[in-house]
Amino acid sequence: EAIKDTERPPMPKRMQVLYEGYSGKTPINAKLFIGKVLLNRPYVFQKWAAKWFHPTMQMLVFLMVQHRWPLNYYVADMCVMMLEWSAETIPSSSDSDMVLRFLETLVQRIRHEENAVLRNNVRIVRTLIERWKPIIKKGIRCHLL
Repeated sequence: EAIKDTERPPMPKRMQVLYEGYSGKTPINAKLFIGKVLLNRPYVFQKWAAKWFHPTMQMLVFLMVQHRWPLNYYVADMCVMMLEWSAETIPSSSDSDMVLRFLETLVQRIRHEENAVLRNNVRIVRTLIERWKPIIKKGIRCHLL
């Protein structure tokens, strides 16, 4: 059963400082570093995953759209981390537009020349859609590039 964000204790001060840098107008290299901290210790941040979903999706969309990143290992690892967090909580309904944009961007980047990587990409996106289905309010546009 999902735990509501209001039932959680506040983030520790050090984590709050990281969150402010991650969700603010911080240079992308610093956000990538904070993202790597999340990846290295996802269980430490899991209690507050509901807060971390939005800036994580926002950063990944920025990298895939503005910097033309493919669905590479970093993006895939971040997706898997969010899937792990989704066992306890999913993004809030107020993030539904960001979730939709994130999923559409992933679908656009899903292709890969190696079949094993393509299957993994499809599995990641499919599982995200299945887990986050309660907050997906519109259909996902599947324009593959």
